[in-house]
Amino acid sequence: MRAGGAEIASREHLESYLLRLESELTECGFLRIPHMRPAMIRNIRALFGRIQLTDQEVRTLHGMLTELVTKRLSANSLEAPDGEK
Repeated sequence: MRAGGAEIASREHLESYLLRLESELTECGFLRIPHMRPAMIRNIRALFGRIQLTDQEVRTLHGMLTELVTKRLSANSLEAPDGEK
C-alpha cells in the first residue's frame, strides 16, 4: 500500500515501535501507576492505530525516541551519586 507515493509502514514495523515506546515510557516512569497502565497503553495503541503511518514516519518516530532516551540517559549520568548536585 502507498500513501501519497510513500510505503505504508508494515504492521510489524509499527508494532516494533510501539513495543519500544512502551518500554521507554515504562523506563521513564510515565506508566508508573499500575491500575492505569493497561488503559494508557490501549489509548496509545488506539491513537497510532487510527493513522496510516508511512515507513519513513515510523523511522522518524524511532529517531525521535532515540534522541529523547539519549538525552535522558546523558542527563542521568551527569547527576552526582545519590542525587547530590
